[in-house]
Amino acid sequence: MTSSSQNALIKLEDLRAYSQKCAPSQVIATWTTFVGLNHTTYRQDIEIVRKEGIAALARLLPIALRDTGQSGVVAKFLLGLYNGPRFPFSLTELRRLDHELLLDCISVLSMDCYREKEVHEYFERGQDIWERMADDWGLNDQNVQP
Repeated sequence: MTSSSQNALIKLEDLRAYSQKCAPSQVIATWTTFVGLNHTTYRQDIEIVRKEGIAALARLLPIALRDTGQSGVVAKFLLGLYNGPRFPFSLTELRRLDHELLLDCISVLSMDCYREKEVHEYFERGQDIWERMADDWGLNDQNVQP
């Protein structure tokens, strides 16, 4: 371990020890400071993630509707976000993507974490588009659990 790694671990351990003897409000304030969250910029950060995610989603959907190897990966990724149990997605598939497409997938995933909308709801008739995409890639009902 490097010196900086050891220092980080020591600080974390010190913080854990400190948090065990403090009131919950003090623990929250301390951990928030420790991880560098700033509540005044948090909302702004969410807005940036949302805007970048929507733009990335708008770039990814047309690719998913094409007929290439990368298109298949993007389609499976988007279908996995749409309905994970029905369309399971292996993250190792992302290795098949060009860097720009990978970054777009990560942007969409980051946006999806906030659950403002389901990915298909950003498009008019999105559910129909996603279902057609599943049919086009031969995935519809393939993975439905009883």
